[in-house]
Amino acid sequence: MMRAMNRIFQLSALAAAALLAACGPKDPSDIDAAEGVEQGILILGNGSEPEGLDVHLVTGVPENNILSSLVEGLISYHPTDDNEPFPGVAERWEPNDDFSTWTFHLREDARWSNGDPVAAGDFVYSLQRILEPEFAAPYAGRWFTSSWKTRRRSTKAS
Repeated sequence: MMRAMNRIFQLSALAAAALLAACGPKDPSDIDAAEGVEQGILILGNGSEPEGLDVHLVTGVPENNILSSLVEGLISYHPTDDNEPFPGVAERWEPNDDFSTWTFHLREDARWSNGDPVAAGDFVYSLQRILEPEFAAPYAGRWFTSSWKTRRRSTKAS
């Protein structure tokens, strides 16, 4: 008799644990797209975990997938034409006569996630940060043109 009661107690405890587990928070993977939009949740089938989320340090596709959804540059990806620039934080841009200088005009409504306005200085800071030799950003070299490298070498030599 005692053995049967012990067995009933074990089964009852197991059933109670299963019920309590079912009452827990919803698994994020169970949220559908419409519910995610309502709640402001980014749902992204990313594959592997990102190595990090610093835009200047990461080099992998999983990181880029996430960062492309979280940050916006001066110019963005065109929704239908990969060869066409598309306004991002800059609503328009134009070069000088010899294309050595570009002027970007920021959108008036551009804001950080905390509501602060985005300023030109934010982009200057970002560019200066990635170019800092001590920072050792893996893609910093993409920002140097051959003419800039030549000018820098000649400046160092004199």
